[in-house]
Amino acid sequence: MAIYIERTLAKFMNLSEKLATEFNHFLKTITYENNGELDPSLSEEERQKSISLMRVNASGEVSAQALYRGQAFFTKTPDVRKHLIKAGDEEFDHLVWCSKRLDELGGKKSVLDPFYYAGSFTLGSVAALIGDGTSLGFVEETEKQVVEHLKRHLQEMSPKDEKSREILEKMLEEEEIHGQEAKDHGSEELPLPVKGMMTATSKIMTTLSRYF
Repeated sequence: MAIYIERTLAKFMNLSEKLATEFNHFLKTITYENNGELDPSLSEEERQKSISLMRVNASGEVSAQALYRGQAFFTKTPDVRKHLIKAGDEEFDHLVWCSKRLDELGGKKSVLDPFYYAGSFTLGSVAALIGDGTSLGFVEETEKQVVEHLKRHLQEMSPKDEKSREILEKMLEEEEIHGQEAKDHGSEELPLPVKGMMTATSKIMTTLSRYF
């Protein structure tokens, strides 16, 4: 009986530590700010356009981290967990770049980021509980959609905003790598209705983040 209680307490403590780690990462992500010197090189119209696009991309990085950490929290495969944590860390680097550029443009991150994080963490958790193949399928499809919207943003953004464009091009390169890595780890093709739901959700998020 004593051994059983001891093991139960150990599991509870381990779970508590994991939950505390995830909560701390949530706070770190949604409160992160990176101050930069105001960039005077763009017209007001160009600046506002770049602010809206970079705010969307910052929110996308918040969501991506949450998705990957939710998946990593529940996966039982060490190699998959390692891959997801690595990808999530790289997404945080992207958030750092976007946040700094937003500050340089005189913009702010989306006020909806906490909701994006919570929703994406839940989605990642559910995907991981279904199985690694499905979980990695979400990663691959997410990255495909992110790559497409980054390409659209590069078309929308002023050619004069070289700093923002450089950030998006670097992000695009790394997102493609994340998608390929998920495929290499055994991702499964998601059903078309699921892909459609992801596209619709992404559209809602990106539209809201442009303005709030």
